[in-house]
Amino acid sequence: MANVTAPIMIAIFALLNTSNKFSTLIITFVTLVIMSGTGFIALAIYLILKKEYLFIFLGIIFIVLANVLPSYSIIFELINSRIGVEYVWELIKVKFYQFGSFYLDAEGYKDFLGLKVEKDDTGIVGINAIFTQFELHNYLFGGLNIINGQSGFGGDFGWLWLFICFGLLSFLILIPIIISNINKYNFIPVLILLISTFHYPVIFYISGQIVFAYALTRNKKNK
Repeated sequence: MANVTAPIMIAIFALLNTSNKFSTLIITFVTLVIMSGTGFIALAIYLILKKEYLFIFLGIIFIVLANVLPSYSIIFELINSRIGVEYVWELIKVKFYQFGSFYLDAEGYKDFLGLKVEKDDTGIVGINAIFTQFELHNYLFGGLNIINGQSGFGGDFGWLWLFICFGLLSFLILIPIIISNINKYNFIPVLILLISTFHYPVIFYISGQIVFAYALTRNKKNK
């Protein structure tokens, strides 16, 4: 899955801690080939934090061209569908409504998002249906028992699904572990993986778990 592979690949590259311009060019090219929106975000985080100003400048020009000239080139049109202003803004609104599914009206999400299609590929209706069955203990410990009897749900929001499945307690356990192990040697790859999980549950896939766990063990002794 491209939206999982790309950020994991970039996180691994960040773990290598190389400042070689040719290597950065290669990882940029591979990200373009994979054509993952999450991958582009992960790459942007890497380039900004590594202060790769030349690649940042070229990336800005590329994004502007992709947004201004989408109809003149297939590649620009494809990139625009991943990082175009309209797409990014719609994605932000989808995430907002997914996150607020426990109190927002599920039937009003299309008007809020400005969607003109009948098919729900955001998972909002299904997520809202789960939250309507939540009781106090579900907010604390999750609603796996509810999900087992629910169908038609979906939506790409890794952190939201962690909360739905395992409740607030999971964050109270996970966050201290992350904070206590983060340092200047693993900050960039850890941040890439954490932010990427706002879309697909990157750190909860098997490959993501392995890379994330390894990243958390990186420190001065084994850099």
